Amino acid sequence: MSVLITLLLLLFGLGEPADLVTELETVAFEELADPVDRWRPLVELHFPADEVDTAMCIIRYESAGQPDADNPRSSATGLFQILAGPWGDHYGVTEEEFTDPELNVRLARDIWDQLGWGGWTTRRLCD
Repeated sequence: MSVLITLLLLLFGLGEPADLVTELETVAFEELADPVDRWRPLVELHFPADEVDTAMCIIRYESAGQPDADNPRSSATGLFQILAGPWGDHYGVTEEEFTDPELNVRLARDIWDQLGWGGWTTRRLCD
């Protein structure tokens, strides 16, 4: 529910002040939440603990935490900006599917298993 609707309900006696506070807290959290760090739990599921910070840094530089990020100059897509052309063929995945955060992180881990961080040029910014 939006803050405006919650406020109107409160004004007409149909809501509780606590509802407005909860809604305002939710909006504030969403506005202040780090768009990259929100993916940390997912990254922690797929990468070794000592590689999580590097993975998070790569997400920051590659997509700024936007799962639907795409590079207009290439087929790089998703959180890790995986090249959908070669890797999509390899995994049998479409470019659109690379925007699924779970799939993108899982495939990034598989690519990391094969190439290390050498698969991402932004790795040099994360040392």
